[in-house]
Amino acid sequence: MPKRRSSEGDGGSTAERRRPQQLYLIFDDWSRGYSIREVNLPSGSSHLSAVSGKVAEQRLPPPIFRLAVPRQLPQYFVCAFGTKIIAAHPKDPVFEPTGENSIPILGVRKRSIIIGPAQSLFPVYPTYVPVGDRRLFCLHSGFIELLCRSQREQPSGDNMEWAWCNHKALPFESNDVSSYAVHPAGPSILVSTKSTRYGTTATFSFHTEEFVWKQLGGEWMLPFTGRAHYVRYLEIFVGLSKDPETLGHLTSNTQCPAPAWKLCPEKLFSDNPGEEHVSATHVYMGSKSKFCLVECILFEDVRADQVLEERGLRQRGSCYMYRLMKFSLRFDMNGDLKTKSQRVGYFKVPEKTSIELIFGGPVAFVL
Repeated sequence: MPKRRSSEGDGGSTAERRRPQQLYLIFDDWSRGYSIREVNLPSGSSHLSAVSGKVAEQRLPPPIFRLAVPRQLPQYFVCAFGTKIIAAHPKDPVFEPTGENSIPILGVRKRSIIIGPAQSLFPVYPTYVPVGDRRLFCLHSGFIELLCRSQREQPSGDNMEWAWCNHKALPFESNDVSSYAVHPAGPSILVSTKSTRYGTTATFSFHTEEFVWKQLGGEWMLPFTGRAHYVRYLEIFVGLSKDPETLGHLTSNTQCPAPAWKLCPEKLFSDNPGEEHVSATHVYMGSKSKFCLVECILFEDVRADQVLEERGLRQRGSCYMYRLMKFSLRFDMNGDLKTKSQRVGYFKVPEKTSIELIFGGPVAFVL
C-alpha cells in the first residue's frame, strides 16, 4: 500500500501537514459500494490481544465518505498525490447507466471530491504505483499508463489538469506481477514477475523519467508479497515475506539489483490462540521507519465458548476483525532488523464486507 510524503500533494496548509496521521480503512459494506472510515492509530499498551481481554475491541467510527462503485473490487483503490484516495473502478451499468468516462478522487483531509479522467483502456489485473506527489503509474492490460497533474489553466479556474498519458508496452503479462517497489534512484519502479504460463521468474526496472524498461540479470525475484517500501532513514527496502515458511515476518535488503536479503526474526502476525490469520496489509507511514500493519483475523471468542457451554450449547462465537499494529524498525548491534514500540488495537470488520476484500487483504492508507 502507498507511503505518506513530506509535502502535501493537495496543497494543504502547514497546519494540515502537522495534523496527526490517521488510518483510513475501506470496506464494501453497503449494497451500492464502499465506505471510508477514519481511524485513530493504535496507542497504549503493547503485546496484548483481544483474547486476553486486556485490549478491548474498538468501535469503528462512522464513514466519512460513501462511494457508489462496484463492490468486490478492492484492487482498484489507490492512494496518491499526497492525501488523495482514488477509486479507479470500472463503471457499473446498473447504478451508472450513462457510463461517464470519469473516476472520483477523494481529498480525505479536506473532505472534497474531484472528478478525474478514467483510464482509456479497461484496467485488467491493475497494479497501481504512486511515484512522488504528482504521478501515478498503472500496470495493466499489457501497458504502463501514467496519471499526472500538469500546470495548465483550465476554463473552470482550476490550474491543475489531470490526464492519463504515455502508454508503454509491458515486457511481461500484467497478471504475472508478484511484488514491486519504488527505487529512489531515477526514480525507478522495480517489478518481479512469475509467469503463469511458463513458471519462469524475472525482475524488471522501469525508469519513470526516461520511460524505459530493463530486465535485471538472472532469474531472481524480490522476496516480498505485494508492495515493498524503501525506508530512506535505514536505506533498505522492507516488505512482508512471500515465503510460506516465514509468513508474518518482514524481510529487507540494502542492495538492488543484487538481492542480499535479510529476514526479521520477529513474527508480526498474531500467534494468540483464537486468532487465525486471514490476510494482511502493511503501510509505511513515511516518518523515519514507522509502519502500520493491518491484519485481518478470524477471531474465535473463547470467553463466549465458556458461556455457551454452561448453557449446553456448542456453537463457537467468531467474527472477522482487523488487528492493527503500529511499530517502528531499527538495526541492532549485529546489523539485524528489529521492531520496537509495538502498539496493538482491534476493530470488528462490518458484517456485509465481501469475501473478496476480507481474503484479498485490507484496503488501508495512513495519511
